[in-house]
Amino acid sequence: MYHTSFDMSQQDPRSRLSVMETLASTRSCHQGSCSMCFAPMPIMVAERGFEYFDMFNGTLWRWFAATRCLIKAAAIHVLVFLLFVFPSTVVARHPGHDGSIYANTEAFAAITAEDGSVLSWGDQYVGGSGAPRGTGFSKVFSTRSAFCAMTTDGRLFAWGERSWGGSGAPSGSGYRFVASTQRAFAAIASDGSIRAWGDAKRGGSGTPDYAGYVAIASTTFAFAALDFNGAIYSWGDEAFGGRGAPRDFGYTAVASNDHAFAALAADGSIFTWGNQFYGGARGPQGTGFTQIFSTAGAFAALGPMGSITAWGLGIDGGVGAPTDDGYVQVHSTSNAFAALKADGTMFSWGGSHSGFIDVAANGSMIAWTTPNFVFFTCPSPENWEKGHKAPKPKVLKLCIRPEDQTAHEDSFALEEETVRGFWQPVKFDAATAKDEDGLMEREIISYSGKVQMRWNVRQAKAAWQALNDGEPDAPAVFFGAAHVLENNVFRHMTVMDDLDIVALEGEIVRSLHF
Repeated sequence: MYHTSFDMSQQDPRSRLSVMETLASTRSCHQGSCSMCFAPMPIMVAERGFEYFDMFNGTLWRWFAATRCLIKAAAIHVLVFLLFVFPSTVVARHPGHDGSIYANTEAFAAITAEDGSVLSWGDQYVGGSGAPRGTGFSKVFSTRSAFCAMTTDGRLFAWGERSWGGSGAPSGSGYRFVASTQRAFAAIASDGSIRAWGDAKRGGSGTPDYAGYVAIASTTFAFAALDFNGAIYSWGDEAFGGRGAPRDFGYTAVASNDHAFAALAADGSIFTWGNQFYGGARGPQGTGFTQIFSTAGAFAALGPMGSITAWGLGIDGGVGAPTDDGYVQVHSTSNAFAALKADGTMFSWGGSHSGFIDVAANGSMIAWTTPNFVFFTCPSPENWEKGHKAPKPKVLKLCIRPEDQTAHEDSFALEEETVRGFWQPVKFDAATAKDEDGLMEREIISYSGKVQMRWNVRQAKAAWQALNDGEPDAPAVFFGAAHVLENNVFRHMTVMDDLDIVALEGEIVRSLHF
């Protein structure tokens, strides 16, 4: 399972983690921040480098790369290969480590094998320094910019960015579990009561007033807690599932993705809430479901006779689930599912690391790529409704100016060595705050060979609106800005804070600020 989620019927939720997602569990901070998701890993990725734990001699090696970005699973293949091909890049060594390495976006924390003391390094302002002194620590949890360490007797110590959970941890002992969003922590005490701290609007306040809770799950900015009667209480940002939890009881498990929750009842029915585009609505009907799994934007439920039902963002696996039955296991990456039958037959669906479609966070814009063209449109809410025959929106073509095409002719990628202009999957580059029009997305980005194309979102939306309204002489083409990089780009992805991760031929990984 990809996100912080829990299933009371499973003894070891980590058994549903795929290998790739275990390696890439620091994709965003709340994901992998609970004890269920943080398994000892041989390699960890942070914004300033890579860590390799040698299981044979118990030593930890630090490997720096030319990046400050949180890298998704898509880059892990290249990074693991380069780590072993270029061992000379190792520049630091920390002996005596037990393999329990943890990370937020720009710092690492580790628990030593000898006495359970905590080491931290990286950006000093987000947890690279300030780790608690003493011994007896057993677990470390993280938000985007802070850490929380737990001792064997359940005492909590937080450090890092103060407003995002680096201070305010509760005193006392007996805490049994800590979950986190990107900006807040929530801990369960021995009596089942919950204490939270960090960003008040992102889960740092609003916890239930009574005790008896046994587990907590989280989206990016909200928590959901399950009590011993199977009742669920949620708090945090409403757009991420902070409100809307079921009012009845009898639930046994809760799963989460970036923006939504899905709860499994004792009779196998499913209740969903949160962002409707990410699976917070239109979940499966009926009973008999046994497990729920998630990617970043979709859910998949294992149903009667081993059937599978998926919902949420199509590009993250919300559509395309197998139509037959007999499946016994489901695994997930950030945007795809893989289901396994008892006879070893496998079926996978969802996006890949080279998916061709990207959708704005609120579902109001879509950009997609064909080998030679990039397209843009703005669907209405009715277009998303199943069975609703809404008018199809016009489609705007995103292009490179002819003069740029000529000037950079030798820098484009070649498809079959004959066709120029083979574009990489398009991505929205988003900021952390909405603009005056309520948009977080700032630019649309794609690559062809060494050429980077950037189309301004506000300008593209205005051009599309004119086309869709049927204005006279409204162009069907919108031109972007072209830039030439040093090497060919064979993979890229966008993350938060206006960062675009670019994997270049002949180099490791480069991050570009926009």
